[in-house]
Amino acid sequence: MTSDAGERKTAEVGPKHGMFQTLDEAIEAVDEFTTIYISEGVYSIKKAIFKRGLIFERRDTDKKVFILGNDGPAISIYLDQDDYVVFKKITFMHTGAYVSSKFKEAAPTEPKYSKSAKSSTIKEFEVQPKMDCLFFVHSGGVMLRDCVLTLKSMPKKLKSKYPCIVTLPKTFINITSCELEGNEANHTAACIFINSHVFISDCKFTQFNSGCIYTLAKPGNIVSIQDS
Repeated sequence: MTSDAGERKTAEVGPKHGMFQTLDEAIEAVDEFTTIYISEGVYSIKKAIFKRGLIFERRDTDKKVFILGNDGPAISIYLDQDDYVVFKKITFMHTGAYVSSKFKEAAPTEPKYSKSAKSSTIKEFEVQPKMDCLFFVHSGGVMLRDCVLTLKSMPKKLKSKYPCIVTLPKTFINITSCELEGNEANHTAACIFINSHVFISDCKFTQFNSGCIYTLAKPGNIVSIQDS
């Protein structure tokens, strides 16, 4: 690991350039407030993130980096209330590799879901820590910059509802210049924000047929959505 001019440590992940082969190895080894540069390739993060100040960024501007989820959240975040991590220029996908074995998917009939946008509709997503999604923010916060979040690769005609992002109370999220893509063959939504601070700007949302953004907010919560 090295330090840059701002005294922020850096590390690299990848088969050719990296001192770490996996993101889990890097997250385990680096200090807080480290920038992790990721070489071209497909990765996963199997462990929850507990270290504050980490920045995950694509190493090469002309190459792509994918972070995949297969079972449960692709990214789970547990931080102190005012701490956060940052992801830049990364594509997040969920394969849904194990959803067909889950209880609701094996049900013989299609569930009847609400067609209206109301707080009770959020219950239909059955929010819980091991649900299939891209980001699950349990505590603390996350910033997303120039990222792509897609559920396009999940199996078709699933019975459960699936969101890209879930945030729990007293968390915060800041999403800027990102593209969020659902799956038109499934019950997908972009975001479920539960009593969180939310800042979204200059983002694109497409192919979400079970609603786009669901927000439950208390008087003290700040929710700002601009140019999206």
